[in-house]
Amino acid sequence: IDKRTIEKFEKEAAELG
Repeated sequence: IDKRTIEKFEKEAAELG
């Protein structure tokens, strides 16, 4: 898993709450 993928996942998760 790339670091960018993790950051993107966390960003989307943050938007969901």
